[in-house]
Formats: sequence, structure tokens, C-alpha cells
Amino acid sequence: MIAVTTFVACSVCPSTLSEGSVDTVTQCSTCGGSPPAGARFCPACGAPVAERPGDGSRRQVTVVFTDVVGSTSLGAGLDAETLRGVMTRYYEAMREVVRRHGGAVEKFIGDAVVATFGVPDVHEDDALRAVR
Repeated sequence: MIAVTTFVACSVCPSTLSEGSVDTVTQCSTCGGSPPAGARFCPACGAPVAERPGDGSRRQVTVVFTDVVGSTSLGAGLDAETLRGVMTRYYEAMREVVRRHGGAVEKFIGDAVVATFGVPDVHEDDALRAVR
């Protein structure tokens, strides 16, 4: 199964932005953490929070999620070492295909692969590259 969704990514942090997002980033002046929006003090260390402006830019990012259909039954029918070998080959093949089309694998989750297109290099056809 392949699902493709396009998000607007924050230019300062890895968060996705919704319409009407504020172009400031709240950051703890002591530990550098990210307290909740509107917090005056960091919940981790108790230090006052300072705001720093973002650069105001937004970027279209395409995220692709793929998983192995029938992986549960596959896992039930194979021993652990064999399944690990199959999944390792799957991850390597997916990483190569994503890279070849200009994307980057963000993470492997069980039998799933999450990849992004448009970060850090933007192409006009990132969404098309994602579904190739």
C-alpha cells in the first residue's frame, strides 16, 4: 500500500504547519527545548522562554508511507532470522528507490518505510517523484 500526502514543513524545525501558523519559534533559553506554544517557562527546566523569529518561509513536502502487505502472515510462516533477512533486503531496496528518485528515507517502522521528497532539496515534481 502506498499513501502520498503533501504537507507544509516549518523552515526552522521538523514540524508541519497548518494554515494560519505563527512564524515564531518558542525556545527555552537554558536547555534549548521546545515548550508548548504560549508557555512562559520551560516545563523541563523551569527557565524563562525566549521567542526567536522564523524566516517566514514555507515549503511543500511530500511524505510517502509504504508497508508490506501480508507481513503478519509472512512473519508467522518464517523463522526470525529468515524474516530479518527478507525485511533487510526490502529496506535496502526501498532506500535505493527513494534515493534514486530524489527522496530521503526518514524512518523504518516495523514493516513500513516513511520517506520524504522536497527536504532539503525542492523539485517542482516532488509529488510525482514520490509515486514513481
